[in-house]
Amino acid sequence: MKTFKIIDLCWQVLALVIGILLYAGSNWATSDSFLVLYYMVGGAQVFSFLVHLFFTEKAWYHRKDRIAYGKVIIWTFLLALLLWFLLEIIPALTLIFFGASLFVTPFFAVWYFSIGLTEIRTMKNKELVHLK
Repeated sequence: MKTFKIIDLCWQVLALVIGILLYAGSNWATSDSFLVLYYMVGGAQVFSFLVHLFFTEKAWYHRKDRIAYGKVIIWTFLLALLLWFLLEIIPALTLIFFGASLFVTPFFAVWYFSIGLTEIRTMKNKELVHLK
């Protein structure tokens, strides 16, 4: 499990760096590199969360944090679905929906990364406990 968590964090950092390099190396006004960054980092984190949820439940050192993250993601997804249906009725909500998505999702990414980093630190500390 430790190996998966390390690979997971490395993938998140790598996806972020690649996305930022793509974004920085392109004409930002006409490029889709920003969306690539969003989908690379977000996709990696959603995949990681689902793997942790369905396959590694006993290896969650910070279960409370992961469950809170999962609940927030589920509520955000449900709210997005509701807004998506409301966009058909009230088109002016489109700006609110995409604006909120643009500003909220980076906080989710940082939160999930910090959970993984904290878990790796906890795993390393647990390995050193017997040396005291």
